Amino acid sequence: EGAVEAYRAAVGVLPGESEALSPAERSALGQALVNLAAAELRVGAHAAAEASATAALEVEGPTLAALYRRAVARRLLGELELAYEDLQRAASASSEAGAARLVREELAKLQQAALAAQPEGRLEALAEEHGLSEAETAELAAAASEPFYRRSASDDRLDVEALRAEVPSDALYFGPTEVVATTTVAPRAAGDFLEPYALDVAIAGGEFYREPLVFRLVFGPRYPAAPPKVRCVSLAQHAAFVGPEGSHDAHHSRRATIDFYAALLSDSAASPRRYSVAATIRCVRRALEEPLGRGWAQLARKHKERQLVIDAFASRRAHAAPELYPPTDRAVLDCLAPRLRDALDTGASVKPLCETVTEGVFAFDLFSETFAKRLLAEIDCFYASGLPAHRPNSMNNYGVIVNDIGLEPFVTALQRLVLQPIAAELFAAEPHPGAHFDGHHAFIVKYRADEDSHLDIHTDDSDVTFNTCLGRDFDGCGLVFCGMIGTPEHRQHTVTYRHAIARCVVHLGNRRHGADHITRGERLNLIVWNHGLAWRDSPAASRHNRDYQPEAIPPDPRCVSYTHDRDFANFKSYPADRTHFKGRGWCPPPGAEYPGFQPELP
Repeated sequence: EGAVEAYRAAVGVLPGESEALSPAERSALGQALVNLAAAELRVGAHAAAEASATAALEVEGPTLAALYRRAVARRLLGELELAYEDLQRAASASSEAGAARLVREELAKLQQAALAAQPEGRLEALAEEHGLSEAETAELAAAASEPFYRRSASDDRLDVEALRAEVPSDALYFGPTEVVATTTVAPRAAGDFLEPYALDVAIAGGEFYREPLVFRLVFGPRYPAAPPKVRCVSLAQHAAFVGPEGSHDAHHSRRATIDFYAALLSDSAASPRRYSVAATIRCVRRALEEPLGRGWAQLARKHKERQLVIDAFASRRAHAAPELYPPTDRAVLDCLAPRLRDALDTGASVKPLCETVTEGVFAFDLFSETFAKRLLAEIDCFYASGLPAHRPNSMNNYGVIVNDIGLEPFVTALQRLVLQPIAAELFAAEPHPGAHFDGHHAFIVKYRADEDSHLDIHTDDSDVTFNTCLGRDFDGCGLVFCGMIGTPEHRQHTVTYRHAIARCVVHLGNRRHGADHITRGERLNLIVWNHGLAWRDSPAASRHNRDYQPEAIPPDPRCVSYTHDRDFANFKSYPADRTHFKGRGWCPPPGAEYPGFQPELP
């Protein structure tokens, strides 16, 4: 209550009209309003917190902190759809892994709130309409919300041969999911089919989704009595594939929602096998052709707009790298540096090809220099096209998401054939984030003295990051590595790596890093953030993300962040165009400060 009064007083001493404020006053007012919202949430004043966060948004625009606080308030007020919209905006407001975790945790709470309302609403109605037992209703909810690759505790055995008979002839893949056991539970004996089986199929439909999308169906031991879990593997926007239920993650989720399973039940109500492969595929196709799910039309239009850019660039591209469109496995392998290609072709270890830059960070020749130049020519052609480009994240103002210009099939093949086996070998001793990739976010970053000249210290919303230099001639702009997030050394410098063309640096996303200032020329890098649902749903990942140990000593100035740290100004001066971040940091979190810690603002 005292904090509420103090922040209300702080807000009250500033001029009432925000238009009359200086940038520093506007930033201070926005931060005070966010802090007021946080204090109001603590005392249960949820409506007041929503109003304070809304006021902060009016003053400063869509900041992560204000959107996050308003989403929390709206969830507690029962305004779940509005909370969901705020969290979608918050997810795009920052690429920082810590921010992404905050959003994911709140999305999980929103999911619980949505599911808690279901028994009196959607789930209960579905169960009554289709005569589902309590157990069947629980299985329906689990298909939409439980971890995608979770092994069932059921004593039932999946009838693999009966399932195989249902697999369509044009299936892309059918077999075990092959999730490495360290991400879930202890290994099981060969022939024990509690491990989920997966079926990958390509499906297209309607005006908005005319290009085929890849969908994965995962079958547990209770199939066909229980429905398969379904996700859209391709990067797509669709209202029925924004799960787990109540959540949204554009990079690696895209799970079928309760709306999808309701449609599946309705479509196959008269069939004794209501969850059959054929029925599920028909339902997916209908969801592409007809509205299904909240906000279907809006998301379908966004997906079509993305595809129109891809189509437009297809007619203008340089054709410098024809192996990109579409890529064959052989063409992808032939893009590689010769020694790496030979190792992968023969099944040899890649470790001897990798330089250890520092503990947990490796470098190796990924592409041939010839291919790196051809790929860069394609990127230059897109820049010259004038076509609209979505920027990779809030920290890169001149980059391009390569998945949005037609390179998603190439990156997917590169991940499967090259990045996955390398990550699995290099990080096998870790709690295993490199065990099983099933999604990616791939983009170009571009540095010039008169554009983005550097990159603030941060962590990635990635399980494993591959960072490859494509060119050009430049000085400076080294890659600064610090410690792993959450460890006592996470703000201690370990090494500054100097990029070389066609050479790739690989590290876990939770390692702190940044790029120092470029002093001459221009540098462009291809970044691939790799994601795996099996890892992210595992207890090991939860511990990995949540544990935060106190720092033993003050940070190295090379490893402080003006975007995220509460003590940045104690070690460095703010860049002239970044002073609005002062007083808005979160790191180190309370309880994890080093002895003698002083925040930059009291």
